[in-house]
Amino acid sequence: TLAAFSLGKCKRWLQIFYDDTARRQVSITNVGVRVRDEHDRFKTICLDAAIISEDSTSETQSNAVIASFTEGGKRLGEWRKITEAMYPGRPDLLDLIPDPDSMSVVKLLGGSVGTDTCNGAQLSNRLTREKIIHIAKEAGIPEYKLVIWECFCHHHIRNVVCDKIVETGQDELAVLMSDDLEIVPSHLRVSTNISSLL
Repeated sequence: TLAAFSLGKCKRWLQIFYDDTARRQVSITNVGVRVRDEHDRFKTICLDAAIISEDSTSETQSNAVIASFTEGGKRLGEWRKITEAMYPGRPDLLDLIPDPDSMSVVKLLGGSVGTDTCNGAQLSNRLTREKIIHIAKEAGIPEYKLVIWECFCHHHIRNVVCDKIVETGQDELAVLMSDDLEIVPSHLRVSTNISSLL
C-alpha cells in the first residue's frame, strides 16, 4: 500500500522493470518502478516483490504485472474509504491519499518497460508494452502519445556481449593452437576455454 501511495503521488513513471525467478518450481516475479519524485529526485519503488502467477508463460506473467498496478489502485481506494469512515468531514486527510486512478499504467507513456534478455522475458516485455498501449487507447489517449520504449537490463546485455566475445576468442584460439593442443596429454586438462581460467 505504501508503494502504491508513493507511485500514486508521482505524475509520471519513467520505467517499470520486472524480473522472474523460480524457487522450488514456482515462478516468482518482482516489479520495480523508476520515478522522478515531487522533489525532482530519481527513485526506484518496489511495487511487488513476490507475484506468483498461475503459470510461468509470458502471457500470464505480463497479465500479473499489469494486475499488480490495478491491485495497488484498489488498496488506495480501500485506504480512502477507511479514512473517510474514521474521520468524517476531514477532506484534508483524503487529499493526502492518491486516488485509485493514480495507479493507471497509462502514466508510463513516454517511459519504458524493461526486463532481462531471454526469449520468454522479451516476449513478456513486448506483451506488457502492447497491453499498456491498449489500455491508453481505451482511455482516449491520442495516438501520437502512445509511446513506450522496450529496454533490456544492461547487465544481461553485457553478459550476452561478453559471452559472445569469449566464445569467439576461444574458437579462434582453438584453431590457432590445434596442433599444440593435440600434443599436450589430456590429464593436464589444457584447453582454450577462457572461463576455466577465471
